[in-house]
Amino acid sequence: MSDQVSKTKNRYRMTLAKKRTFLKCLVPFLLFIIPIGLQAQSIPIDSIKKTLKLKLADTVRANNLEKLSVAYTKKNTDSALFFAQQFMDLSTKRNNVDFRIRALFQFGRIYRKEKNYPLAIQKDSLAGLLARKIGDTENEENSLMYLALSHLGNDDQSLAFDYFNRALSVKESYKNTNEQVIAHMKVASQYLDLQKYDIALKFLLPLLEKMDNKDLSVISKIRLYNWIGGIYKEIGELEKSITFFENVIHLSREESQYRELIIGSLNLAGVFRISGDSEKALKLAFDALDVSREQNHLFEQNILKSIGYSYSELKEYDNAEGYFLQAAELVKKDGTVYDIINANCSLGEFYVKVGKFDKGKRLLERSKEDFSKLDNLRKSKNLISQIYKSLSKIDSGRNDYKSSLYHYKKHIELKDSIALDEQKQEIANLEIAYESDKKDREIRLLSTKNEVQRLKAGQDRNLRIGLAIGGALALLLLGVTYSKYRAKKRALTTIAEQKTAIEEKSRENEMLVREIHHRVKNNLQITSSLLNAHAHSSKHDARVDEIIQESQNRIRSMALIHQNLYSSNNFSKVETTNYFNDLIDNLRESYVDEHKNVRFESDIQPGEIKMDLAVPVGLMLNELVTNAFKYAFREPRVDATITIDFKMGQEGKSFDLKVSDNGSGMPDGFDMDASGSFGLQMVRGLVVQLKGNIVLEQTNGQGTCFHISVNYPRAA
Repeated sequence: MSDQVSKTKNRYRMTLAKKRTFLKCLVPFLLFIIPIGLQAQSIPIDSIKKTLKLKLADTVRANNLEKLSVAYTKKNTDSALFFAQQFMDLSTKRNNVDFRIRALFQFGRIYRKEKNYPLAIQKDSLAGLLARKIGDTENEENSLMYLALSHLGNDDQSLAFDYFNRALSVKESYKNTNEQVIAHMKVASQYLDLQKYDIALKFLLPLLEKMDNKDLSVISKIRLYNWIGGIYKEIGELEKSITFFENVIHLSREESQYRELIIGSLNLAGVFRISGDSEKALKLAFDALDVSREQNHLFEQNILKSIGYSYSELKEYDNAEGYFLQAAELVKKDGTVYDIINANCSLGEFYVKVGKFDKGKRLLERSKEDFSKLDNLRKSKNLISQIYKSLSKIDSGRNDYKSSLYHYKKHIELKDSIALDEQKQEIANLEIAYESDKKDREIRLLSTKNEVQRLKAGQDRNLRIGLAIGGALALLLLGVTYSKYRAKKRALTTIAEQKTAIEEKSRENEMLVREIHHRVKNNLQITSSLLNAHAHSSKHDARVDEIIQESQNRIRSMALIHQNLYSSNNFSKVETTNYFNDLIDNLRESYVDEHKNVRFESDIQPGEIKMDLAVPVGLMLNELVTNAFKYAFREPRVDATITIDFKMGQEGKSFDLKVSDNGSGMPDGFDMDASGSFGLQMVRGLVVQLKGNIVLEQTNGQGTCFHISVNYPRAA
């Protein structure tokens, strides 16, 4: 290993350019991130406030008011709104359209920060109309981009996608390829934050056709390769991911882009670790370390952690610990609170893996104490949730099952709290939208009344005389009409009250059903945790541990159904794609230690199935995938693959489920009816219960395929 590392180090010493070249090639990168850097720059609030007391030109005063509002947006939205309103008043006073557009955009930023998306949409729409009116193409594009962000925050994916495309269409008119690519990548980044990888690819893949354009900067090319490679890594298409990351490394080395070279090397090392080739991952990390130390220790702590992970995968735990400790020391000097907590968590989880529970617990407990220093509440909740999960594993390993169960319940509570926060925000947004619509209706009604009054005031004298002559008859008719109006109004009031009561009862029932599913899911998860604690409470033979693990997987498959139901607005049906993917991820995590190289390929038809069908389908899928893990790949294989194919018939009245593998296959003469396997007997029983059919399709040495077909009218 030492010879290999030495060769790796020598290779870069002959190719690295001088630091002057590095600074020269860093300029495009700085140009790329200048807008971000300016936004993050601290604004001297007190000094700007003092200048506002002076007699200033309108342009200077407007700029200062805008700066103050931007500075307060993250700290105090009330102050931000105050200065934004002053900016708007100045634009109205001077009739300056440019000021007005900028003030409207600032209002939009503040309302997005408060998650008041309807008001943000209103302000950004008005700014876009003004920009289009004066031919300001740049601000028209900005308006469309901000509208897309607001709709995305409001979980309106369709409208967000439409506005992003319209903004990009405006950008296309600039005929600058580099600006077009950067705009597409900005849009894609919004979907990457939401883990909408398929939509992000729709914006990124077409850009590959522009790679030969002379206007496209080297940095943009490298980052495009890096982003696409990262998406393919996340969705499990590792071969494609490796290709794009290799392009990043090649182009970065060719153009002396050392920062991007290090990032690409670390990303590719991560893919190799996932695919089980930790030797290649280690080699890439040492390559990156040489470049980092030539470039003033750029990203050194990340590289040290990557080396630690690789050594850990190779079971060279002493080397791994040394590099994890070096990374933690570097982060203490220069890192943020979040970086320090993350580094301690990584080191703590490593100690858990190697059985050093005392060291691991000290680090994780310290991280738990530090998490309150974080500003981002959601980010904090996610992090502390993972800490509680790791502490549960430590307590279980130390046979402290009471504490293990406590920490696991805290982990579940925090995850549920994050989901509940999102639901509360969604309800708040709906209430805001309702109030906004109500005010619009009141304004329209007032305008109608004013119009009626204007028309009445314009009646000529002859009409007034005619009305006076027919006054007696009009009063009589008015009395009758008024009496009917009062009766109709009372009836409408009664109907409205009944409708409100029905809607309130419906909301109560919906919350009750959601709470029932929530509690059932939590009880199932606690049952699974108790089984896990029992598995560690005393020594069993391997078969008993296997039975307990299979029982946990069956319980989790049912818990996932209730999780999907209470997370959605439909409490009787389960969405197939999310449920199957969650179930596959759960099984993959259960067998990751023994079968970490097994890949999954799935073709799941989107749709919904009722709960009385979702339970047996989930159990059958659980048993068949478990069977493949246990028997198909007794010997490790690089290309080990489990394939899941699920299709539904019209109106959900029938379905086909295929679970296949490319493993060793079943032995000659295998009879599924005579099999003593509890799992297979359960699958057969469920198929019979659903009045379906199951067929075993196999060829010795070429894998196994279970094909289940069911026609089940109650699923409609």
